[in-house]
Amino acid sequence: MSEIQKRWVAYGIVAVAVIIAALLGMRYPMPEPPGEVVALGTTHFTNVEAEDITATDDLTVGDRLSVPIIAASDDMTVTDNLVVSDDSMLGNAAGDTTAMTGTATLYGYRDATTGYDYFTTIQGNTTGITNGAKTYGLYVSLTRPAGYGSNGSDLDDAGIKVRVDSHATTTTAGTVLRGIDVEAKADNPGGTVSNIYGGDITAKSDTSAGSVNVMQAFGTNVQNNAAVTTTLRSADFRLFRQAATEPTTEQVVRIRNSSSSGTGCDCGLCFESDDSGATDDFDYIIDMASADAGTADIRLSNSETIKNTTDTIVEIGGFLAFDVGATLNITTGDTITPTASYQPLMVDGTGAAATTDSSTAIADGAEPGQILILINRDDEDIVVKNGANTLFSGDLTLTASVSDTLTLVWDGGDWVSIGMRDN
Repeated sequence: MSEIQKRWVAYGIVAVAVIIAALLGMRYPMPEPPGEVVALGTTHFTNVEAEDITATDDLTVGDRLSVPIIAASDDMTVTDNLVVSDDSMLGNAAGDTTAMTGTATLYGYRDATTGYDYFTTIQGNTTGITNGAKTYGLYVSLTRPAGYGSNGSDLDDAGIKVRVDSHATTTTAGTVLRGIDVEAKADNPGGTVSNIYGGDITAKSDTSAGSVNVMQAFGTNVQNNAAVTTTLRSADFRLFRQAATEPTTEQVVRIRNSSSSGTGCDCGLCFESDDSGATDDFDYIIDMASADAGTADIRLSNSETIKNTTDTIVEIGGFLAFDVGATLNITTGDTITPTASYQPLMVDGTGAAATTDSSTAIADGAEPGQILILINRDDEDIVVKNGANTLFSGDLTLTASVSDTLTLVWDGGDWVSIGMRDN
């Protein structure tokens, strides 16, 4: 080979090397320098080298990030923010982690097809079967460390905060917004699930904690600043039994007191109005008009019942008894001011009968239909004047020492006698 031929061969080899290097540079670009955003754009990035992926600033994924899918021990560490704008698979079943010292933001857009579209999916098999095996699809642990007390007064920490808004200019019938939708489902034919709970919420103050002003495990709030055309309801509790086999006990809501110290719970149910005026009044505190009761409307603590199974009739099981009011000591000219429907009377002093005031013998009743029973427990006569906020055939005398009684009903203007017993 001549010298000139040798030179042309050398030139050709150099040219080919330059072309190959250029092609390799296009196929495998140099990574971004440390400290800058690693932008993957729409590239499908797959780690197959059993190495960790580390970004010293933001890691922005424009389409899909599948990492790691081969190695069993790879982690992805982002020292600032992780932003995923489309679809991302982070970690694998071998226990890989994604650690971030900044925030993770997942952007998604609902597709136009019919069906379900999830922006974030946590999916796996709960294969642990030994005693104590516990698997959670999502675990949130949020702790304010010791030493991070605040002098502020508007702290609000939440393990999960959900906001679902609609800013659509038009909507159609059937559009539903849900802040959260939870279902626990048994779907194991031939097997037995001990218990199914749709949700458990606990508010707890540990024994070493300081005082708590208000503790509340669960709260609901419905606020309509725009018109609600059909129903405004704060909560709906529903029992829907479809199985033919009836369980031992069926309860729509159970309210129980498990206090282990103190003097017990003040009440099982408390109804309040916020006292802003007549607009916050209840029409009915409890409304059973649409309920069908097979046995009774209410069963009381010792199994006595109150029922309205027959229209216009209220039936009370057992005996009806009035609380005994504190005994009133009266003198001539006094107005009897009852403290209860069954009101004992005594004469203040001895030696003479007591006669009520001639213009107001008995103070007004609270509601028409109110019942009042007066009984003389003294050894002196008590005279109740007629025409003094009262309507009798004449003045009535409750004779001394024989427990005479006078039964009255308030008609809205007078106490009307419906029974006088001269014992």
